[in-house]
Amino acid sequence: VGVDEVLDTAEEFMPDVVVAQIQDASTWNAGHISELRMICPKAITVLWNGDMHRENLYNANYIAMLKKFHLCGLVTTEVTNRYKREGINWWYWQIGFEESNAVPDGNTPKHDIVFLGNGYSEERMKLARMLRTLPYDVGIYGSWPEDIRPNGQNLYDFDSGKKLYMNAKLAIGDNMW
Repeated sequence: VGVDEVLDTAEEFMPDVVVAQIQDASTWNAGHISELRMICPKAITVLWNGDMHRENLYNANYIAMLKKFHLCGLVTTEVTNRYKREGINWWYWQIGFEESNAVPDGNTPKHDIVFLGNGYSEERMKLARMLRTLPYDVGIYGSWPEDIRPNGQNLYDFDSGKKLYMNAKLAIGDNMW
């Protein structure tokens, strides 16, 4: 759905609340949000961004757009000082998890410890490397450099993740932001 379709729909329905998932400023911008607020001035506008991409979160056009929302929910607290200075009304809003009814089967690996994630920061790399030194069967899944020796990739494969979690003795969770 494009910007024009959303604005037309808002004009037709005059919502009380608008919740938008906007990860960057490539399609939407501050002018669009201003227009949305003029179309339905009584609506509360809420943004949610479930990504942690610094190049977007600190982009001047993205910051200008966030200032136009009543509330902005993000999966990071790293932006606290900058967004406070910018006057952005934001809070930490974790995305939760995807439900699955999958159960382990004969093909599901069993690990003492399992870590599902991606190696997108040096801190996470250190965590994964430390996990590899433990005297246990550690399963690490996701996009990692070869030295981490990932056991597999299951990004957005929620059934696979559920099976791995259920078959492990301990699951490592990390949200460093």
